[in-house]
Amino acid sequence: MKNKVINTLEKFGLFSFGDKITVALSGGADSVCLLHILYSIKEKYSLSLSAAHLNHNLRGEESLRDRDFVVELCKSLDVPLYLEEKDVESLAKINKQSVELCARNCRYDFFRRLHKKYGVTVATAHTASDNLETMLYNIARGTSLNGMKGIVAKRNYIIRPLIEATRAEVESYCRENDLAFVNDSTNQSNDYTRNKIRHFAVPILKEINPNAELSASQLSEDFLELDSFLEKYIGNILKNARQTVNGETIYNAEILSSLGDFEKKQAVFRIFRDSGIKNICRKQIEICCQMLPVGGETELNKRQKAVCRQGLFRIVENKYSVSELSRSLPVPFTGDLSFKYDGFEISAELCEKSDRNTVSGDLIKKNAVFRTREQGDFIILPKRNVKKSLKKFMIEEKIPREQRDSLVLLACGKEIMWLQGYGASKTAQSFDKSSKMFRIQAKSIEK
Repeated sequence: MKNKVINTLEKFGLFSFGDKITVALSGGADSVCLLHILYSIKEKYSLSLSAAHLNHNLRGEESLRDRDFVVELCKSLDVPLYLEEKDVESLAKINKQSVELCARNCRYDFFRRLHKKYGVTVATAHTASDNLETMLYNIARGTSLNGMKGIVAKRNYIIRPLIEATRAEVESYCRENDLAFVNDSTNQSNDYTRNKIRHFAVPILKEINPNAELSASQLSEDFLELDSFLEKYIGNILKNARQTVNGETIYNAEILSSLGDFEKKQAVFRIFRDSGIKNICRKQIEICCQMLPVGGETELNKRQKAVCRQGLFRIVENKYSVSELSRSLPVPFTGDLSFKYDGFEISAELCEKSDRNTVSGDLIKKNAVFRTREQGDFIILPKRNVKKSLKKFMIEEKIPREQRDSLVLLACGKEIMWLQGYGASKTAQSFDKSSKMFRIQAKSIEK
């Protein structure tokens, strides 16, 4: 058993020599086994070992018993213990969550804070048996390829050294080493979905295949490898389709639309994920795939929607309305200046060399102002000396409709002298030799 854990640690690169590792210690057989094995090898790998216990206060005296057991175990091993208590039942009601979900969130928040404060790697005692149950749960709930990866051996600062060992092997190790542990009475209840899977589904599978956990572990590894391959393959496709306009990431819908169905879904899934969308729904992915060749939009959540227009696909955040954006404008052009607007810092600085964002200081005398677009605006294109309506220009440049009303521009009356993301007009760069030059820039800042 110890060799199996060492192999897992080295196979997945779960730690480095001299690491600080905190064991998530509930007091159950799995976590006691994990602590015992890591304690037995800590000198060999020069590990700085500690433990962490969160008392959920869900089982009255039993919860206190678990806490006291963990405290005494850590004392006997001279292992530092981080101890915290939460009223999970009350928190679940406040947050309108299931007790299971709330308890899990509290645990991982505890781990996150420990990692941030002490720089520890947190080792949880998930086993191959837990992995099988998780995969079955994901299948029953409805999952994608991502859900079939099961419980990964390492994610950021969380490691799972027992992930290739079964629960039976853990219990056997505890017996052989005369290790005491506590039992959680809720593990026997069928009120919890995971327990139903453990008590009913898994035994039937093990009748068919006694090595069901091993088979599930091998399958989850296959999906991990597939995910790694897809990350590179789809990543290259998205790299070719992606561009940034005024700080916003957009994708060429024609490139995405030309993909096969599977590739298309994987591409949209990764766009969602990279945009910070959680609880990604298969139906939403399918709707977006259908939108790619024809255009359209669909709500993804209260804060975001997917939009496909003018051959461009993007995720739009509905943070502001146009009326809210316009409150700080117009701003008179006075030469050197700086102001913030819609996540950007707009600045004008005196300069000596001309570039596409340089305008003549004569615009100060002409009462130029920074504002957003208005009906009747026009621009004289640089180099071509062609007059064009701003609306037509934005359409031709494929500026997303959602951005058009929020782009900052510099205008004299209805003539546009400078446009955010596109630079100065022909008129704005008609410099007199005695005129000063100002370079205008729009730098993205956190909203």
